[in-house]
Amino acid sequence: MTFSKICIYGAGAIGGWIGARLAQRPGMMVSVVARGETLRQLQSHGLQLNSGDNILSAKVRASQLPTSLGTQDLVIIAVKAPSMLDVAKQIQPLIGPNTIVMTAMNGVPWWFLQGFGGVYANTPLKSVDPQGTNCCCYTSAHTSSVASCMRALLCARRAKCNTILVMV
Repeated sequence: MTFSKICIYGAGAIGGWIGARLAQRPGMMVSVVARGETLRQLQSHGLQLNSGDNILSAKVRASQLPTSLGTQDLVIIAVKAPSMLDVAKQIQPLIGPNTIVMTAMNGVPWWFLQGFGGVYANTPLKSVDPQGTNCCCYTSAHTSSVASCMRALLCARRAKCNTILVMV
């Protein structure tokens, strides 16, 4: 499968790093759902990735409203777990019949029991999702279209700008 339209939902350190790296690839159209000062900086300056002596700059389409970005081939959710309910309520306009949704989040993943057999098969973890509604896979996407990743990367976001520092 080839992805050309990619949306990063959450442009903090991890989302910013992923988005900046993907935007360097030919033919990639990267968009970002962000808010507040991050949104203003993205609209003015795009993403900037500072890794050692290298600075990568990437122009991205940024909006607070997923409806303005349209259907994507790949949506990468890079928000902190408490924000997932808001994401689940707003993500649908980004998802088409062939869209892949991938999470890149902190904590125990929502998918920890997906595919397990027995009494706990496909059970949401109450410690992560007390009401069983906090994961977009349960409310907005078919679980067969959802992937997830665990990340082992040290990133920091500089205050008052959207420059991401990466140490790999």
